[in-house]
Amino acid sequence: MRSAALPAVRITPELKQQLEDVLADGETVSALVERAVRGEIERRVMEGEFHRRGMEAIERVEAGGMYLTAEDVLGKLEAKLRRAKESRTRR
Repeated sequence: MRSAALPAVRITPELKQQLEDVLADGETVSALVERAVRGEIERRVMEGEFHRRGMEAIERVEAGGMYLTAEDVLGKLEAKLRRAKESRTRR
């Protein structure tokens, strides 16, 4: 597969200067932009998978009818914290 060029992006002179200031020795703007694009693609794929898994979890909970409310979870966490504090003060 042949490589393709990304479209030109207009930026302010200030941003261009900031970009050039942070380049590593021997690094090109093209390499930095490619790495940034790859990172953003990876982030978006992970975000999409996270959303998909969340929606699947919601569907499973709704189908099964068994779930804890936020209040239930917070209550359990607060009780656990209270026990840990009490245990700590007894030492």
